[in-house]
Amino acid sequence: FIEIAQEDLNASEVLYKNEFFPQALFYFQQSVEKLVKFIGLKNKVIAIQDLKRIRHFSTKIFIEAIKKTSANDNFDFMKGLDDFKNFLKINSDSEIIPIIIHIINNIQIMYQKRCEKPMFQNINQLYEHLKQMYPNDPNVDCLKLTAEDEIFQPTINKVFGNLNTMMYQNRMAIEILFILNSYTERLVSSVRYPEVNEMKNPCIKYNSENLLIKSLPFFFKIMQNNIAILKRQ
Repeated sequence: FIEIAQEDLNASEVLYKNEFFPQALFYFQQSVEKLVKFIGLKNKVIAIQDLKRIRHFSTKIFIEAIKKTSANDNFDFMKGLDDFKNFLKINSDSEIIPIIIHIINNIQIMYQKRCEKPMFQNINQLYEHLKQMYPNDPNVDCLKLTAEDEIFQPTINKVFGNLNTMMYQNRMAIEILFILNSYTERLVSSVRYPEVNEMKNPCIKYNSENLLIKSLPFFFKIMQNNIAILKRQ
């Protein structure tokens, strides 16, 4: 899925440069959707057979993921999701897009600062975290034994530092992806078909003066970065 997400994003950029704006939006949305599905499958939140049920509603993958957490987190997430959906529903693109860009920029700044402070202070904290997640995995115990060996300690320390950074970057990519997916999910039909009431070609709305179209280069850059981060998983 991640390879197809990359291809869709590349196609979107080509279509954008050639001023096929609704088509560029469609392939951008498809890139976001496929990257969400990649994360869901990679982290075993969903199985391949779930894809038919999910279809284009990839927000369901985030909902499935949060169901695996505590009840309080579940409640907070669902309330936040409903609030965000309502925000998208009652506001226009001209009001929504600057806020989304602001949120994404803030997420990047926040995680850049977090990368300066390790998620785990030492290898033992990482071991305890992994042991809770994978209690029966012999590789986790092997990690602890290797880390205690003086010969391997310099290499382990280097890998440990890289891992801290990578875990923060993965979280950042997923949070940004949630924002993008929630916003673009509704574009699946609106950029491909005329509006039912007015029967206008989507290219009339999504023209070069449309704020979403003007903002696509920013979103292209964000998605390219997200794909690059998640390819390193």
